[in-house]
Amino acid sequence: MSLAVPILSYPTFRNNNEKDVEKYTMLFHIPGNGVSKVRPVLAKKRSSVRVETLPPMTVYTRSFSGYATEGTWRNEQQKLATDLRSEGKSFSRQFGASYNPPWQLVNRHNEMWLLKND
Repeated sequence: MSLAVPILSYPTFRNNNEKDVEKYTMLFHIPGNGVSKVRPVLAKKRSSVRVETLPPMTVYTRSFSGYATEGTWRNEQQKLATDLRSEGKSFSRQFGASYNPPWQLVNRHNEMWLLKND
């Protein structure tokens, strides 16, 4: 079974300090009726895995290539945030979007997303 892309991730910060990441949460798209198959399995297990539905959203995006590290994600987020602030745009939550499997080392496509405020 192949994974649907993109795979999203977002950081949770300690004490709202963007330099102190407590954990990363990863989100995987489950197509079609897959959610109805996954929920009963998760209900039987004690796990940090859960089903979460994201609402429709509009995001600002910055694309970049290469194998992204924590530092790369942080740098791309800062670049996108700086560009948006210079244009007077308002944003909040961030997501990293990866479009390639982890074993693909070259020709990778990544995106930094910042959620547009209403």
